[in-house]
Amino acid sequence: RGGAAREIAAWLGWYEGLHRLRSIAAALRIGSSGRISDLVRKCERMLKQDPALQGKLELAFAGLR
Repeated sequence: RGGAAREIAAWLGWYEGLHRLRSIAAALRIGSSGRISDLVRKCERMLKQDPALQGKLELAFAGLR
């Protein structure tokens, strides 16, 4: 049902894409914009705890530029 990939997608949409929570929820097929806030916060915690994940995310984002 998404897991870490969905959390990262929500985080990217919010912080890097500057999309509204409602539009991120629609793109990820989640019924609540509040749930997107939860996913973004969870991803922030994961990134703080896992430097390797942070490095992978930075590489992936660099590939999008």
